[in-house]
Amino acid sequence: TFTPSVYGGDTSGTWGTSNHAGHYVKVGTIVYFSIQISGSVSAAGGGQLIIGNLPFTSSNLTGGHGMAVSMGPLYGWDIDSSAFQLGARVNDNSTEIKVWQNFDNAADSLLTWPFGSSGTKYGSIAGTYRST
Repeated sequence: TFTPSVYGGDTSGTWGTSNHAGHYVKVGTIVYFSIQISGSVSAAGGGQLIIGNLPFTSSNLTGGHGMAVSMGPLYGWDIDSSAFQLGARVNDNSTEIKVWQNFDNAADSLLTWPFGSSGTKYGSIAGTYRST
């Protein structure tokens, strides 16, 4: 198991990690993982949303694009209703996941802190990535 962290890229914010849970299986260099983040936000973060503390550093096989992972239910996330797509990637050479949104079916942008400054939030993410 591992405990994922959730923070803003510019201002970390405050979200207790007592209900965050991560599970993984590593076979060779392949890491299979699932994450459940849940709890109450008590201070807003700022900048891009980052879900960190993956159990192993990812490799650099994608040329900087990162490896796509799946997202399940997202409760309490303030996501712009005009977003065409929402996706998540494990960054290359990293222990972080970043969430991307697309507004015009052409250019992606990083999702900024979507949780406001208070309230109960949760989400689930699962995927596979190659470690170094």
